[in-house]
Amino acid sequence: MRYMIFLLTALSLSLPQKEILAAGEWQNDLSCGVNALTWCARITGVSISRSQVEAIFPEPGPNGHSLNEIKLAAQSLLLYPEVHKVSLEELQELEPPFIIHVSMGRLSTGHYLVVSKITGQSDEASFDIIDGTSGEKEYYSNAGLSQIFTGYVVVINPTPLHGVIVLLWCAIIFAVLFIARQIYLLRHRPVI
Repeated sequence: MRYMIFLLTALSLSLPQKEILAAGEWQNDLSCGVNALTWCARITGVSISRSQVEAIFPEPGPNGHSLNEIKLAAQSLLLYPEVHKVSLEELQELEPPFIIHVSMGRLSTGHYLVVSKITGQSDEASFDIIDGTSGEKEYYSNAGLSQIFTGYVVVINPTPLHGVIVLLWCAIIFAVLFIARQIYLLRHRPVI
């Protein structure tokens, strides 16, 4: 029975927990990288809390997190990230969601935004963006984004096997629970 309780406890700890955050708790300049990766992961279908993503990151430096730290955290989430330097025209060819680095915000090193949708092409393109600090949805024209886009982007490529991996873990947990139950029944069967 102890095995069953241990396994159920381990299973419940690995499931994403619903989190309630105070308005200002996650809205600071140093957290835009964590927030951007959280929203990117959620848009791609990964059920994860902000606190779980934050636990993957190292402590932010005085200028927040680097592109490399975002990439390493995304790798931990099996999102297969790639960091590129692209032009605004090349940016329009990418499949959202992805994280862009922009020269705005209060930090001298810039800010992170999530591009969630691109409509139109060339000079007529518009971008639906989630701000990495406030979480608010914003809209940028091609001309507006060209004023702040530094050219750096973290492209998220969730593996098509992500769902298979989750199912495999569920199957393993089920098998372990089944075996633990059988062992329990063998040890506690009535003597005739």
